[in-house]
Amino acid sequence: MHVSRKDYFSTIFTTTFSPCGNYLIVGNNYGHLIIFNITQSLTIDISLDLKVPLVVIPAHTGTIYTITQTSEYLISGGSKEIHGWLWKELLHHKNPKPKWTFTIPSTNPFDSAETNSIIVNEGNNCLIAGCGDNNIYLWDLENGDMKDTLKGHTDYVHCVKYLKQTNQILSGGEDGVVHFWDVRTPKRPVETIEPCKLETASRNSLGTWVSCLAIDATEDWLVCGGSSHLSVWHLRSKTPTAILQTPKSFAQVVAFEDDYILSAGTEPYVYKWSINGDLRTKFPCSPKSVYSLEINKTMNKVLAVSGSSCQIDISTNFDYKAFSFTCKT
Repeated sequence: MHVSRKDYFSTIFTTTFSPCGNYLIVGNNYGHLIIFNITQSLTIDISLDLKVPLVVIPAHTGTIYTITQTSEYLISGGSKEIHGWLWKELLHHKNPKPKWTFTIPSTNPFDSAETNSIIVNEGNNCLIAGCGDNNIYLWDLENGDMKDTLKGHTDYVHCVKYLKQTNQILSGGEDGVVHFWDVRTPKRPVETIEPCKLETASRNSLGTWVSCLAIDATEDWLVCGGSSHLSVWHLRSKTPTAILQTPKSFAQVVAFEDDYILSAGTEPYVYKWSINGDLRTKFPCSPKSVYSLEINKTMNKVLAVSGSSCQIDISTNFDYKAFSFTCKT
């Protein structure tokens, strides 16, 4: 397979599956949204034609760092703006256009903060965006109004999550802290944890940033890390219970799946852990640095692994790579 110079330097920061589960959507460093048919690609007699994109959409003028979804919209966050795309247009039109766009506020007319992480609180239809200006912004998706700005990080925000049971937003940043925000009193964090202060997790000589975090389905457990080794925390008590050590790499993405944890980062491996910190297994992957682990839970349950490569690995059993999509643009 011929790989162009552009494809060689391709980086995929974010992926998601469509609500129907039939399509994998990819966002890359060239500002493209790239769509694959995952259902057809899982057939026994898979051809090369099924491993290449159905469509490549020039969606942003800069890098796409994060995408999320609702039943109606795919939402993509880039280096300058956040776009909302209607699924029915994105999947079935040759030249779809964003239905709406949010722009991060900026005091500098020549620059705007990138959007590093976005999630949707479906309970009140609120978009939550963690950004490069150290702030978290909340938009009402019904009317497009900005609802609030959460200010508390002293460096840029890498990741945000939402807790339904306690109505809280969690955010991790380059400043090395995980903040807990009560959306009813959003002026300051209500609680904070610092993974870099855990003796068995800390690698402070290398930095203190928190690049990823995940919440389990019961909302009892949190796992987070970055420069520090990943640490597992009991959410109610804010007590650390386990350390997931990867001495040769930094974690860049982590996810709960059933009764285990998946993680990956700055080496070409995906790790599979028990929640008590025991390493179950690890398997090699195409990207030398992994930024996204996305699980299709709607149908054809599979794992998509992507990062610093034009290849997107698909695992059907979460223990090895079954095949790879080619993200040629």
